[in-house]
Order: sequence, then structure tokens, then C-alpha cells
Amino acid sequence: MRRTAYANVVATLALIVAVGGTSYAAVKITGKDVKNGSLSGKDVKDASLTGKDLKKQSVPLDRLSGTLPTVDPGQFVPSTGLYTVSVGPNAWQSLTSGLVRINDTFGGWKSTTAINAGTVMLDPALPMTIAGKPMRLRAVTICWDDTAPNLAITDVVVSTYREDANANFTDINELEDSSDQNSKTCRRYAFTTPVTLAGNSRVNLKLSVGWTAVDAQLRTGGVTFELDRA
Repeated sequence: MRRTAYANVVATLALIVAVGGTSYAAVKITGKDVKNGSLSGKDVKDASLTGKDLKKQSVPLDRLSGTLPTVDPGQFVPSTGLYTVSVGPNAWQSLTSGLVRINDTFGGWKSTTAINAGTVMLDPALPMTIAGKPMRLRAVTICWDDTAPNLAITDVVVSTYREDANANFTDINELEDSSDQNSKTCRRYAFTTPVTLAGNSRVNLKLSVGWTAVDAQLRTGGVTFELDRA
């Protein structure tokens, strides 16, 4: 039997590899030939891709509709527990021309007439709902300083009411302190029965002041409301 020469074997293998190699190189690989998730960043040569190579993903608008749940802000207001709402001294306004701000300083007031009386009021009146939930007003703490000479707070009124579209007031509740005040203090006024506030309910405060000299001074501080869920 005739043996195949080693040189012939090598030549034959070289031919097969050459033909096979050329044939393999002619095959084009596309994205369809790549299994999802089989390639990672290590398989992509740095700077080999451009923006044109990356197809932008777009989500039809109809797929977005209805995907966001409706959020009820009231869910963040627990049904039990005490809430405090505070306002600063800049919330007070004078209802009397004879009592004006001291150099536009919030909370500072002075008289411009020798003998008179006036009122400072929390304005605007506060709506008493938290995240749309009705509340109960339990108490109000008011801070003031009327220790300067020739002036006194003569009446303190905490009032709650409901206002309709025609500016008519109903469901009025008042807590009044008609004693004269000459003090620097924060005084708490508590309702014997908490007042339920809902809808267009409001809370307002008034301090009535009397004075006997020009430049008699008053300082109004902040106010804190104590509430719980109705």
C-alpha cells in the first residue's frame, strides 16, 4: 500500500484551513445571532460604538397612561395624635390707623394718638384642614409683650367660624379673655370641648389694645394651634 507523504498531509490541511477560514470570514454576524444578555461591556471595544449604533428606546404615550397611582395626601395624616401648627409674628395686622408697625418691624407696634383703642388680628384667618382632613381645635397659645408703659391688652378673642360663598359666617365659637394684660408671656387658651373644623372653617385671633400716650408700644409674638383629627 502506498503511504501518503507527510508533506502531502500538511498541504492538504493547509488547504482545508485556508478554504474554511475564507468561508467563515464571509459570514456576517448581526444582532439576531447574539443571545440577549450574552454580551457585556468587556465584549465591546472601547470607543467602537457611536450614538448611531445605539437605538433609542421610546415608550408610547398610551403605555404610560394610567401607570401612576392616585396619591391621597390624607394618608400621611394619621387618625390619632396631636398636631401643632405655628405662625410667626408677621401674621398680625392692625385694624386701627392709630396703631402702626414700628419701622416696619413684624411684631412691633406703637400708638400714634394720645388716647385711643385698637385691635390687632391674625390675618388672613387660618384654614383648619391638614391634607384635606377635618381637624379639631383643642387650644391656642399666643405670645405677646405689653409691659411698656401706657398700654394694655384689654381683650383676647379666639374665634372659629365657617364662611360660605356669600361671606356669611356660621358655626361661630368664641373663647374670650376680657381681663387686662400687662405681661410678657405666652398664654395658652384651651377649649373645654374641642371644636371640629371642616370645609370652609377658619380660626381667627384678635387682641384688643388700649393706650394713654403717643408711642405706647406693643409686641406680638407667634401663635401655636393644637389640633387632632376629627
